[in-house]
Order: sequence, then C-alpha cells, then structure tokens
Amino acid sequence: MNTGTRGVGKSEFSMPPPANGIMERMGPVILQLCPGEQIVLGGGTALSARWQHRRGTDIGLFMEAADFQELYGRL
Repeated sequence: MNTGTRGVGKSEFSMPPPANGIMERMGPVILQLCPGEQIVLGGGTALSARWQHRRGTDIGLFMEAADFQELYGRL
C-alpha cells in the first residue's frame, strides 16, 4: 500500500494483522469499483503499514472529492 501518495494497487508497505486480512479480502472488491491510483491510505492505517507499531481493526482509505463523487454517481 502506498502512504502519502495515490495508489492502493501498489504495495510498498505491509499492514499488521488483523488489518492485513481485511485488506486482502476487501482490496480486490475496492479495486473493481475504482482505480487504485485514486485511493490513499490515511491516518493510523498509513502509520501502521509503515511502522508496524499497532494492530488495527479498520482501514482508513481516502480519495479526492471529485473521484468520490464520480464513484458515488456510478453506484
């Protein structure tokens, strides 16, 4: 996962469990909805992926407002 740059489809960091399992299951579904370049890891998720300092039970994903509005319009 990229942190601080766009691109969920790129793998530069790994998340500790159980967040890694959530992302393994949900990542393919998310990428079917929108390109990975539009999604950024954020908050504690990004920190956890980089430093492996905590266990997370949620995934913080962010995208630009225009990208979200386009996605929402398709759903």
